[in-house]
Parts: sequence; structure tokens; C-alpha cells
Amino acid sequence: MRVDQGLRLWLFPVREERFPFGGRGRCSRRRRVMTVPDTHAGKIQWEKWGVAVGLSLLLLFQGGGSAALAAGETMLIYLFDEGRADQIASGTGAIEDTSGKGYDGTPVAGPIYREDIPESLCEGGLSLQFGSSEETHVEIPGTEDGDFEFVGPFTLEAWVKRTGNLSRQSVPILSKWGTTNRRTGSYILGMWRDGRPVFALSATGSDIVEAASPSPLDMQWHHLAGIFDGSSIQLVLDGEVAATANFSGTIHKNDVLFNVGGYTNATEFSASFPGLIDEVRVSSRAVPLDELGFSSRIFPDGDEDCVPDARDNCPEAANADQSDRDLDGIGDVCDCAADDASEPGEDGTCPACGISASLTGKRTHVPFLLLLLLSPLLLSRRLRASPQRGKDLGRASPQRGRRYGRPMIRSKRWIAGPMRPGKKRLR
Repeated sequence: MRVDQGLRLWLFPVREERFPFGGRGRCSRRRRVMTVPDTHAGKIQWEKWGVAVGLSLLLLFQGGGSAALAAGETMLIYLFDEGRADQIASGTGAIEDTSGKGYDGTPVAGPIYREDIPESLCEGGLSLQFGSSEETHVEIPGTEDGDFEFVGPFTLEAWVKRTGNLSRQSVPILSKWGTTNRRTGSYILGMWRDGRPVFALSATGSDIVEAASPSPLDMQWHHLAGIFDGSSIQLVLDGEVAATANFSGTIHKNDVLFNVGGYTNATEFSASFPGLIDEVRVSSRAVPLDELGFSSRIFPDGDEDCVPDARDNCPEAANADQSDRDLDGIGDVCDCAADDASEPGEDGTCPACGISASLTGKRTHVPFLLLLLLSPLLLSRRLRASPQRGKDLGRASPQRGRRYGRPMIRSKRWIAGPMRPGKKRLR
């Protein structure tokens, strides 16, 4: 059953009845009519306004949850939690893509699951260690073209921890990069040999535009992000912009797979990042700084609920679900009147509740979903079924009362209850 069918069956009961066609007394056809008890005619057809109601309800249901990434913006997420500690990752598609896009990764040359993870992660898990050989990396089948050939804004991000020295001039962390000698460069978030992180793009396959950190990373966990907004690139280190550069033209396309932790073998050049990588995300948009580190605390988070204070609707109390029943922008745990959108007032108190509570939460937005809900309901009044007898509503005329139940007579009211054929009881 399709979602729309299930929704309409849940909203309105359905019954099947016959209506005449092709001339009086010829034959009849069946049709399905959905009834709504409180309408003027007693029933209404789904096709006339049910879709509007369904969409409005879906919008309403979406209004009370925590903020989430819009559909289609996240291309890939690797948490590396599918394995066991100290296990060698192997097998086609062994690295699970939790974004729902289906870009499961294939480990090459034995990356190893480790329990060493960033302390600021909101949940435990595992990381993946690279560098056991120059060929160690994860490649993602099916990324030679299509979704990973970006022509507009995109973002690469990951947690990284260097555990050794780099043996090559540069090493990729996240990349779709061949070699500049063969004009197969595209984009790369990586590290120079001296330990400085870098984000680079190429418009020709050989020339590069880079944004590199002025200092090398120490051997601790750091969050790295490369952001392209369509005209410039940013290298972001632990939530702070470390370097920028302008980029004009379009990003060069190649037939190289997207890789994590090293180069693909198809480049005829091997290099693997000597360290740990965790929480990889690729997005087809320029992710704002306060949304980086999607499951970690790289920004101030006083209540440690993994929602940064800057966008937390209750920064003084942990509420990871950001529940807000009255949609007033103040989290329920901070709202002295969680079911009353008019309270607390501008002074931060709830006099109507009989209590005086300080306003600890903060309004993050004005809810418009209720207004969206009302519009189709009001418009639907014009689309409701006409009260004509024996026509669109399928209501029987008096002479066909025995077939359909109660006949309609304007001067009398019929007593509810069962009737035997031919018997009429008047009040």
C-alpha cells in the first residue's frame, strides 16, 4: 500500500456504494466514498481535499522535532562502527554508509578498527586506522561520476588523528583525486608532508587552488572540513576558518573513485594517511560552521546534549531531542508553560500558569506550520460535496429509500435505528 493510500484510509472511513449511470434504471457502478461525520453533507470525497489535509498534517508533524539536515544534502556518512575493535576491515561494501544513499565503502589493504575516538563525540564507537601500508584506503564503488562530480557548493569533513610521519609529499584524507601529472586532479582534503592540513580544488586537472593551514597538526584528534561555496574555498580546523582562497571556473571531472584515507590504486600512485579517521561526512552544500561536526561537540555546548548552544532551544538543560510541543521556540524542559505558545511572556515569566519562572530557553523561530495547516482546511470548504439529492453524493432520493436506507424528506425527521422494508416511523 502506498503512503498516500494508508494516510487517507487512516484519516477517513471508506464505504462502497452504487450510483446510477447511462440513463434511468439501466445499470449502476460502484464507487468508493470517504465519509467525514462533521461535514455538512455527512461525507466527502478524498480526491477533493484529502491531499491538502494530508500534506498539512505531515508539515505539522515535522514541526516539533530537532533540526535535521534537509533531504538530498548529505551524500555520505561513515561512522566506522560496523566492525569490532582491532578487527581488520575487509570485504566489498564492508564500510556502512549511514546516510541512506547506499555508498558503502570497500576497504583495501587492511585498515583496522580502533577504539580510539575523539573525546567530544556524543556517542561511543570506533575509528578506522590507516597507514599500515601505502595502499591502505577505502574506496567507494560507483563514484567515478554522478553525485560526486560536484559542479556547485559541497563540503568534506572528518575527524583525524595523525599517529606517524608522512612519507609522501601529500596524503589524501577525503578525495577524488588522481595525479596532476596526468591531469586527473579534482578535489582533495588532505595533508602536506610537513603535517599541515590542506583543502584543494582543480579546474584543469593539473593546476590547483589550495587553502592550507599555516601550521602542522599535532598528534591529537582534530576536526577538519573543506568547504566550497561556489566561488571560494575554506579550510576549517576545529570549527575555526584556518585558510581561504578564491576559486573560479568549474571543478575538473575525472574517472577516479572517491576515497577515504588514501589514493585509489587506479591512480598508479600510492599513499595512505598515517593515522585514525572517524565521522566522515560529504554534503552537497556549503555547510555552515555551526553545523560542522554533526555528532560531536566542537562548538560550545554547556548542557552537553550535542546541540550547540548557538542553536539549542534550551541551552541550560540537556534536551537532545529539542522537544517543543507548543512550537514557541523554547524547549519543553525550559518552558514554564510547555503547552501554551503565549507563555512565557516577554518578561520571561508565566503568570497565566500561576507560577513565576525565569525564561531559560530562547526563541529560535516563529512557528508558521499552524498557519500552513489552516489554509487548506479553510479552502476545502468550497470543495465539499454538494447537498443535492441522488447525484454526486450518492444520496438516495425518497423513491429509492429501500435500497440505500433512510429516505430524505424535508418535512419530517426520521428516527435513527434499523427499519424493516416498507416500514417508516415518524417522530
